[in-house]
Amino acid sequence: MTGQTELNQEGDQQGGKLAPGFGARSGKISDEFAGRLAALPPSHQVRAVILPAPYLVNGSNGARVRGEERQGILREARTRTEETFAEIDQVLAGTGGQRLTAGGNALGFIVVETTANGIAAIANLGWVGSVMEDQAIRPVHQAESPITR
Repeated sequence: MTGQTELNQEGDQQGGKLAPGFGARSGKISDEFAGRLAALPPSHQVRAVILPAPYLVNGSNGARVRGEERQGILREARTRTEETFAEIDQVLAGTGGQRLTAGGNALGFIVVETTANGIAAIANLGWVGSVMEDQAIRPVHQAESPITR
């Protein structure tokens, strides 16, 4: 059974909505984000950042990497990111979403816009390490404290 089939069965039980905690059970989506997704109408689009599982990122075992080796690692990360595009695009086509990341990048992340069910389907992909909510940056309101006085 595919992740998409599991998702549809779960979604059907919730009247088309993402089942509470569905993505959070995998550990790839935070409980807070999964809760917000569960509360959304089925057709509501959200933006998320998809990060690869750590095994997809070539590490240097803590040693500082320089020159050609560093460039090789960056090329590999970009290539691996682009290799996932077809699978992401297939999920997004089935769930009414779109990929916003045009090309591979050194960090391997992919930005998407899709429904809650689309986010859950993406989280079910084996190579996905985590799915994070793409949040607007807002200024922090500084409370007065003994340090800031």
